Amino acid sequence: SEPMWSVFVQDLSGRHHLFSFSPMLPVAQARARIAQGLRMTEAGTRIVTSGREMLNQGTLQDWGMGHQSRLVVLARLRGAGGDGGSIVSRRDCIRGLTPGLGLPPKTEYKMTTRKAGWTMCPKSLEPLQPPAVVACDLGQMYNRGEALLQALVHAALPEHADVRHIKKLANLTPLKFTDNPRWQPVQKLELASLDQLLDRWACPILGDITTNGVHRFVFFRQCGHVISEEAAHRLAKQVQCLVCHQPACSIEAYDGTCDNVIIPLLPTDEEALEALRGFAKRRRALAKSTQPARKKKRPNEDPSTVPTNTTSLAAEWCATTKQPRYATGAARGSSPGFFH
Repeated sequence: SEPMWSVFVQDLSGRHHLFSFSPMLPVAQARARIAQGLRMTEAGTRIVTSGREMLNQGTLQDWGMGHQSRLVVLARLRGAGGDGGSIVSRRDCIRGLTPGLGLPPKTEYKMTTRKAGWTMCPKSLEPLQPPAVVACDLGQMYNRGEALLQALVHAALPEHADVRHIKKLANLTPLKFTDNPRWQPVQKLELASLDQLLDRWACPILGDITTNGVHRFVFFRQCGHVISEEAAHRLAKQVQCLVCHQPACSIEAYDGTCDNVIIPLLPTDEEALEALRGFAKRRRALAKSTQPARKKKRPNEDPSTVPTNTTSLAAEWCATTKQPRYATGAARGSSPGFFH
């Protein structure tokens, strides 16, 4: 008579079951008997021996099995493969990514922050609306309006600490964007979602690179043109604006003679932010050293004699909102106030 083998089968919960199989039994029949004994579907059952999945080809003896061998039963997951299994995508194989969980939290946070910066003003919380979009020396974009002016006037408050480096409105650069012809306009920007506001602008040099929150862009501080960082790297030898051909320089090469500095937009790396802070500090120091000495104000000088063409934030705010520069307390001899 034909000998019979005792085979231990481990189910999904880790428990072992004893089956008796003939060495010449086809694998397909053995799979059917195991699925029936474990109350599983045959199509959803995978059998593994010695780390190899047993296909429906040959017999148990052909797969190197013997008496008191051990089989492991696994469930077959439905995926995109034609064989009923799952296919691991290239995205899951990239180092640093967790299969099924997408990008790491730190990378996801940076991309979300960059997408928000390309669509909304951080002060007015309204969509960016050219030509009123301006950028500071740290690469942050704002809508030039009342919300930004209020933040600059009350920069001492904790909620406006991010704009303390902006000393006056002249330090802001009006940005000049290039529209993306493939972007689908929306009727009301205020009601549009974040995804609908992406890809509004494109690189004038490399048109296929858009402001989708993934690609990085730079702007020229004096002329205001916005191009992609990749275009700036490709034409690194031409130290000039690639749109208006105005001479330019990098942050590291800034010496006070060229104001058309190339500044990255919406930087997320701490090293890039530190480099921009150092540039802003060096630019203010150079500008202060080249300015002529100011005339000291006399203690008994009448506030009405102060020139109105000053470049301070107070004067710019009053010129915009048409409010008096000094409060009524100044007329009583007290120190001049602002918005008392």
